[in-house]
Amino acid sequence: MLAALERAAAGAGGALLLAGDAGIGKSRLAMEALTLVRQRGFVTLEAAAYPLQADLAYAPVLEALGPFLAGLEPGRMAALVRGLPDLGRLFAGLHLPPPEPLGDAALERTRLFEAVSRLVERVAAERPVALLVDDLHWADAASLELLHYLARGLGTRRVLLLGTYRLDEARTQPGLRALVRSLQRLGLAEELPVGGLSPEAVAALARALLGGEPPAGLLGVLRDRAAGTPLFVTALIRGLRDTGELFRSGGAWVLGSGSLTTVPPVVRDLVLARLERLDPADRALLELVAVAGDAASPAVLGRVGGTAEEGLDAALRRLRETGLVIEERTGTDLVYRAAHPLVAEVAYGELQEIRRRRLHAGVAAALEELRPGDPQRLAHHYRGAAWEADPGRSLDVLVAAGRRAEEAFADAEAAGHFAAGLALARTDRPAMVGELLERLGHARSRAGQFGAAVAAWSEAAGGRERSGDRPAAARLRGLLALAEWDRGGSRRPRRTWRPGSTPSRAPVPTRS
Repeated sequence: MLAALERAAAGAGGALLLAGDAGIGKSRLAMEALTLVRQRGFVTLEAAAYPLQADLAYAPVLEALGPFLAGLEPGRMAALVRGLPDLGRLFAGLHLPPPEPLGDAALERTRLFEAVSRLVERVAAERPVALLVDDLHWADAASLELLHYLARGLGTRRVLLLGTYRLDEARTQPGLRALVRSLQRLGLAEELPVGGLSPEAVAALARALLGGEPPAGLLGVLRDRAAGTPLFVTALIRGLRDTGELFRSGGAWVLGSGSLTTVPPVVRDLVLARLERLDPADRALLELVAVAGDAASPAVLGRVGGTAEEGLDAALRRLRETGLVIEERTGTDLVYRAAHPLVAEVAYGELQEIRRRRLHAGVAAALEELRPGDPQRLAHHYRGAAWEADPGRSLDVLVAAGRRAEEAFADAEAAGHFAAGLALARTDRPAMVGELLERLGHARSRAGQFGAAVAAWSEAAGGRERSGDRPAAARLRGLLALAEWDRGGSRRPRRTWRPGSTPSRAPVPTRS
């Protein structure tokens, strides 16, 4: 950026085009550039294109040059526009004679372009000029043509043309693509990709927003969900503060233990705007990618979506071109993922519950056919499918996945599998309820979910009592008594535990 400013100040102008995803910081970077050039004495002209003005000819050009001309004192304005009557086609109040009608719309447009180019040249002869047009992906075709004409003459002028645009939108805007390619081919423009922030930069941004050191847990949430996008980092932090999940305690920032999965409205609206512009079939495929997660291989997507190979390839290519989906190689397989975690979250969250369950059931069925020996991956989709999949098979997979998670000391994951299996067992296999409650209690205790662990053991003990299994009931009472003791029961009157009652929250023994 600084190099481009120096070249323009020295009379070797050109265009610098900032390209990146929505919320990545293109506009902020461009505004920082304008701050620098103002300090160096540049004239700064600013404009933006808007989606609702895409059919208004020259709207960004009017926004950039209109206020500048209107703010000039009459003598200087008259000198700048003298001999350029075609400017009267765009700007009012210039006191110019009417332009000569030529009877040729194309020729009249060329004369208008030349008049705007001469105006900018005259301004730059006095002081260097920086012209910013933000969100070029929404600019009307006439403005893009005028900017191309203007940029072609910047090589010997003290003018820097700054433009920003979203990569996903640019891929579907032939006029913008033609502008960029033409200027690059002529050596008059440089495209500067704006990527996501590094983890260190995200931490610095969080530190600046909070005015203090962010908790480690918050940085993990930002890494996983914001993926380096500054707008998302900012929105997530503000959302957590607004809901009270991020708060000050003892002079330090603390992250609460509640839900951290809420999508801030500004992020949801931004992502939804992109999803709503998709063809219905392409959006349905993106939703399937979001549901399938790391199982979204072409084989799984084809089986669940019922799409022929040629049609699937074409739809995936379109989603990749819009920047919503990326392709990754995992060993010998290809997997498709949402390009950003929050895109997947919004697409998944917008699904109707019944459709979400049926997609999970479809993915589970496809994995049973393609990769039947992977209970961990299957369990995720059987949990999501609920009663849309065969409950007996779901229960077997969830219990197997829970046991495997226990062996790997992934206790929170094990608790989730056992809880989902328990819901199925209550209806489909009541004889397993007691065993699952005990396993669930152990998993929750080791995961730090003490109150939930005691509740599971309490229910299990009540069931053992009613079935007459006194040894098992006594063992469970021992766990509950030890939980009370560890909580400080020796300092309080001991309470008699009764089957069906819920003991107070307490730590429980860990795996030996």
